Amino acid sequence: MKPFTLFFGASGQLGTSDVTHNSQYELVVNTVNQLRDRLLKEEVLRQPFLHIFNTTYNDNTDVPHDLEPCTPLANQVSNMSKFQNIRNYPPTDNDVVDFLTNSFPDLYMAPGNIGPEDVSWHETWSGQGEADKEKIAINCRLVQLWLQAASTPMVVGPSRLQLMFIAVFLHELGHSSLVWYTCDSWQLGSIERESGEYIEKAFLGAITCAEFELEPMCLMGIGIKKDERFYPIDDKLATMVVAIDASKGLPLLDISTLSPAPPATLGHVHAKFSQAMTTMPQHGIPPVPRRLSATHVHPLLKKDKIRVMPGV
Repeated sequence: MKPFTLFFGASGQLGTSDVTHNSQYELVVNTVNQLRDRLLKEEVLRQPFLHIFNTTYNDNTDVPHDLEPCTPLANQVSNMSKFQNIRNYPPTDNDVVDFLTNSFPDLYMAPGNIGPEDVSWHETWSGQGEADKEKIAINCRLVQLWLQAASTPMVVGPSRLQLMFIAVFLHELGHSSLVWYTCDSWQLGSIERESGEYIEKAFLGAITCAEFELEPMCLMGIGIKKDERFYPIDDKLATMVVAIDASKGLPLLDISTLSPAPPATLGHVHAKFSQAMTTMPQHGIPPVPRRLSATHVHPLLKKDKIRVMPGV
């Protein structure tokens, strides 16, 4: 089995270091390894990844008209025709197991942008560069807050931040799995399947979100957002969800048991990320640059353009 490696810093950047065996990050490494173990042991947890593979394998999208002028004539055929030259058999659960066993991506805790409240998910919690078949990146601010909460009392307990971390990791793992399955092919284009969001919704039933108080800046809660409504999650429920108990299938979280919060009041906001992150003390956690650079919304396949994954 390919070992999992944890890095502090962005991939390919000077100063990035392997912290897999650093005791300060033991909680992060153990969480990822336990998640990987659950994915390998429970077939039901692998089904969303197989769905991504099947949807890709059976995609019969033609090249969009606006891309025809810049697409070689030989490539102006359906994605199915091109893809089945790469993999000539339908995907099975064994392909998902192969990915998780032999190509499980490394994680880079990379500097990421502190964006406005309505900034895209991919520009906030995820770090620099696209997820690929060898690595994924998560904004180090999320990890820092989680480790801080584990050692210092905060309004938001560590189990809720651990839930957010797992949600983001699964989101990025969805991206990585698709790039791996397509053999990182440049032949495939004109597909935009937001497989990260698909994976997150498959596991949790909705997209994770947070509540911030703006004056003074403070992280107030973690929850999920569905149909423009915010559903807070408490520490007890978060602890149950992070156990990844698949005995009742997916999603792991039953939204019907949650009560939506009232609309955000003046001075509060429901968002993926907030400027609140910039002022929180580090408490011994390695600092990150004051000016953080970010990735743009990253495609799942090279040259993604138009379509959306069914069910997202």
